[in-house]
Amino acid sequence: MSFTSFTFLFIVLPLFILCSLFLSIKKSNGILLFVSLFFYSWGDPHHFFFLILLMTYNFILLSFMNKKTGKRRKSLFIQGILVNVFLLFYFKYYGFILTTIGGLFHFKIQFEPIPLPIGISFITFSVLSVLFDYYKDENRPMHGFFEYALYVSFFPKLLMGPIERFEPFFHQIYHRKVSFSKASEGIERFIIGLSKKVLLADSLSVLYGLAVADGTLSFYTVWIAVFAFTLQIYFDFSGYSDMALGLAKIAGFELMENFNYPYIAQSISDFWRRWHISLSQWFRDYIYIPLGGNRVPLPRHIVNILVVWMTTGLWHGASWTYIFWGLYYGVMLLIEKYGISKLRLPHWLKWASTFFFVMIGWVFFFSPTIQQAFRYLGAMFGAEGFVLHHTLWLLQNYGLILLLATVFIFPLPGKMYQRLHGEAQGHWICTVILVSLLFLCIAALLNSTYQSFLYAAF
Repeated sequence: MSFTSFTFLFIVLPLFILCSLFLSIKKSNGILLFVSLFFYSWGDPHHFFFLILLMTYNFILLSFMNKKTGKRRKSLFIQGILVNVFLLFYFKYYGFILTTIGGLFHFKIQFEPIPLPIGISFITFSVLSVLFDYYKDENRPMHGFFEYALYVSFFPKLLMGPIERFEPFFHQIYHRKVSFSKASEGIERFIIGLSKKVLLADSLSVLYGLAVADGTLSFYTVWIAVFAFTLQIYFDFSGYSDMALGLAKIAGFELMENFNYPYIAQSISDFWRRWHISLSQWFRDYIYIPLGGNRVPLPRHIVNILVVWMTTGLWHGASWTYIFWGLYYGVMLLIEKYGISKLRLPHWLKWASTFFFVMIGWVFFFSPTIQQAFRYLGAMFGAEGFVLHHTLWLLQNYGLILLLATVFIFPLPGKMYQRLHGEAQGHWICTVILVSLLFLCIAALLNSTYQSFLYAAF
C-alpha cells in the first residue's frame, strides 16, 4: 500500500486519525501494530510472513544474547549480523551476483528472479541497529516482543525510513502525548509531503521521461533531464519523509528529521549531513566508527571512507552504477577533506560547485549502465550536439514546474509559511493553502496514472 493510494487516503488514514485521537494509548498501540502489518502485507501476503519470521528470529536472538556474556554473546551477535545480511543479499543481490559471476567467466547463468520483499533494506538496517546497540550495552534491559514488533513494523517509517533508533522510539510507545494540536500539525506535515510527491515529483518525473524518451541526447535536453531528476528525487523522498513524520505525529510519535534543505549545501560533506540524515548517521555509527573512523593513519582512513561509500552505493541497489555512485562520493569526500577544504572560496562558488557535483552524481544513480552514464556526461559537455527544438518544447510545457520546484529547494518559502502561520490572520490563510493543496493533489491523482515513490526501489 502507498501513502498516495486512494485506499490509504480515504479509508486507512481517516480511521488511523480517529483511533489515534479517541482511543487510549494502550489500545492505540494495538491498532498501530495491526495497521502496520496490514499496510505491509497489502500488496503481497507473503511479505507478511517474511516480516513476522524476521522479527521473531531477531527478537529471540536478542533475548538469548542479552543473557550471555563473553564469547557466547559475541558469537550470537555475529550470527545475527550474518543471517540478516545474508537475507538482504539473497533477496536483493542474488541475480546481480550470478550475473556478475557469469560476466567474469563469459557464460550466462540461468536463474529465476526472486520477489523482493518491499522495504527490506530499511527493515534490515532497523533490526541491525537494535542488534548493534544491545551488543554494545550489556546492561540494556530487554523489552517485550510487542514493543519490538511495533518498532520494526511501524508503518510510517516501514518502507522508506527514516531509520529510527529503537530506544528513542521505545520510550514513546507508552509515554507519548496525543492531542488535537499535535494531530493537526501531523496532518499539515502530511499534506505538505503529499504535495511534494504528487504535484512536484510526479510532474518532474514526466519531464525527465520526456527529455530522454527518444534516446536522442543533446546538450540542452540532457541538462534539463539531469536537473529534473535532481529535483524529482529530492521532492519524492523528502515528500515521503514529511508524510512519515506527519503520520507519526498524529499518533503522538516524534521521528527524526531526514532532510534539511540538502541543495543549499556548500560542500559534499555538508550535503550528506542534510540528505537522508538517518542513513548517513547509520553508516557513521555502525560502519565508519567501528572501522576506526578518522582516528587512524591516512591510508587506513582512505580505505575506511571508500568501504563506507561503496557499501552505501551497494545498499541502494544491485548494480555497478550504484557502487560507482558510492565510490564517486567517497573520492569526492577525500578530495574535499585533503585538498579543497583548505581553499578559501566565496560562498556562492562553494554552493554552485557542490550542486554541480551532486548533479553529476545523480547521473550515475539513474543510469542503467556505467557506459550510459558516461554518454549522458558526454552529452552534458556537448559531445552529442546542440539540438534546441525539443528543449524549447519541454520548457514551454514544463518550465513553470521547473521554476516552482527550484524555488522550493530553498528555505525561504518554508520560512515565509511559518511566519504567516504564526500571525493571527495568517493561520486561516495557511489552512486555505493546505486545503487547496489537498484538493489539487486529489485532482492530480484522479487524472494521472499511479507513480510509486522513486526511492521505494532502494
